[in-house]
Amino acid sequence: MDTNALIDIVHEVQGQIWVDRVNETYRMSHLCQWVSTFHPDKLPCQLDGTFHHGAFNAGMKMVFSDNTTWMVRFLCVGMALNDYADEKVAMEVTALNLIRTSTVIPVPQVQAWGPAARNPLGLASSVQDAKTLNMRLSMTAC
Repeated sequence: MDTNALIDIVHEVQGQIWVDRVNETYRMSHLCQWVSTFHPDKLPCQLDGTFHHGAFNAGMKMVFSDNTTWMVRFLCVGMALNDYADEKVAMEVTALNLIRTSTVIPVPQVQAWGPAARNPLGLASSVQDAKTLNMRLSMTAC
């Protein structure tokens, strides 16, 4: 596949600026305050560990004061076309909800999500879901 080296550099720089912004938001305690607004009881939370990187998302494990654990995932800037970033997240949320309600496949429950424009931290589209820890799937032959 042909790529445009200049565009690749732009995306790399955008991505690094975004990572710096996420780190600064956490350092200033704004990230935990924002995530707490989505908890039904508005409980405080804290970051447990560091970033978990996927192909398109950066996730952070957040633990609330009642030991409830959520994974907060942000679409990494520069990893998806900006024009379709919010659509990508909306489709992912729709797919998770469809799988959860229509099958017995265990998937995380989406607690909150939103497009970049509704994120007051300016950190891109996000999904917050209940983290299913130590989930084990067993496979049986048909």
